[in-house]
Amino acid sequence: MPATSRAFGGAAFARYDRTEDGALRDDLLAVATQLVEHQNPDGSVRNDDTRFPVVQGPLQATTQALQTWHQAYSRSADERWLGPVREAETWLQSQARQLTDQPDAGTVDLNYAVMGLLEAGAQPSEASLVALASRLRERQSTDGGWSFRPAGEANAFATGQSLHALRSLGASDDDPAVARGTRWLVTHQAEDGGWSHGGSGKAEAMWAVFGLVSVDVMSLALEGVRDGEHAGANPTVRARAVDNSGASVRQVELLLDDNPIGRACGAALSQPVALGDLPAGVHTLDVVATNDRGQRSSRRIELYTGQYYLATPGTRWSEGRTVFSLRNVAPRELAGTVRVRVRTPEGREVWRHDEAAAQGPVRVSWDGHPTDGAAAPAGRYVATLSYVDRSGRALQEIELPFVHDTAEAQQANYAQVQGQLDAEGAGGAANAEVELVDNAGRVVQRTQSTESGAYRFSNIDRGQYRVRVSRPGFRPMEAPVAAAPAATSSADMRLMH
Repeated sequence: MPATSRAFGGAAFARYDRTEDGALRDDLLAVATQLVEHQNPDGSVRNDDTRFPVVQGPLQATTQALQTWHQAYSRSADERWLGPVREAETWLQSQARQLTDQPDAGTVDLNYAVMGLLEAGAQPSEASLVALASRLRERQSTDGGWSFRPAGEANAFATGQSLHALRSLGASDDDPAVARGTRWLVTHQAEDGGWSHGGSGKAEAMWAVFGLVSVDVMSLALEGVRDGEHAGANPTVRARAVDNSGASVRQVELLLDDNPIGRACGAALSQPVALGDLPAGVHTLDVVATNDRGQRSSRRIELYTGQYYLATPGTRWSEGRTVFSLRNVAPRELAGTVRVRVRTPEGREVWRHDEAAAQGPVRVSWDGHPTDGAAAPAGRYVATLSYVDRSGRALQEIELPFVHDTAEAQQANYAQVQGQLDAEGAGGAANAEVELVDNAGRVVQRTQSTESGAYRFSNIDRGQYRVRVSRPGFRPMEAPVAAAPAATSSADMRLMH
């Protein structure tokens, strides 16, 4: 059962890489590569074992593959993972619409749709996840448990998995549905520690534990901002911590992009957050609580500021075409167009494509033929990805240099530069601005670090360069790097306040 074993194994490597360390990075990337072989043309991932409930089907396999590809991109910053992610999300979005319209949709299906869309980059405030969360809450029985099907008997498998899905969407431990579900699991646990002893008893216990382990040392509630929203200029954030072990909460801190911006003694904090002065883009907000025993709990959300609507752009070669992929994170009420323009390095436009903007994954492919004329030669080009409003004004533009050629030719003829950024006291430095600068001081490429702090520049000419990193609140950093075709050079840096 190679498809099923790789899906489970990839999800396990991804979880280890995300929560522990990067020691198994090579294993993660190897399984991520294997999983691409099991992706169908519609974006779903095949599964060769269907023994419910442990193995559910393509929704589960696609979610597990997304967990693997998401972390592979986060750890490596390699654009090749973005294509499979966008294809899988496109399929999942269609499944989510069907599930929310089906009164008898399975609870496990709903949960995997939630987990998969979150791995693909969807935010809890997006319409598809709001609808799935509403359906999940409707499914909870009066005693707090969940069943596999409507009006079925509640069980620990569906209950624990549903709690995990709701917590992944941002529900705190004091959310009424979460609190009732947690009580159901605790009161239905047998004396030997399990919940049932059928063929799926171990999987049921696993999901029950997943539903319970989200109960941290302290529960953190956050008001004033929502995960994944385009925040106002100066929202007031209110945070509250409740210790679950009987200790007292000593203090609550607030950090913006790993920079401390507020601290309060006790269990509550109210802090205006000045987002209006930040550059347009994605930013992280962390709430960290410490109790009188010195134990810490934290919660992170992402916010968008300014005219930031197109996220995680990338290209890849597929069957003679260059495929551009990204996520449209614009609010639903902001109607517009996603425009892709391709031009030569000298600036001559050779191709243009427009499509109506819709929240979620965007994939556009170019076969190498200009708007008028014969096929363009293989080689370097520059794509401009734009979000254009109804009046024709470009609200956001992204310059994306690429090579229109096979992946093998790109690997053989050009160099890659990669690295890992860590922030003092915070681990991986997410969303840092990274530039590759040549000896003449010209910026050759720009990018942002991933959530794990990784960055990568592809299709670089041979030469000597400097990697330049900037992040508000941290000292600017530079590191020299030499680039050569068919090779990958590295420049890791630790950012200091």
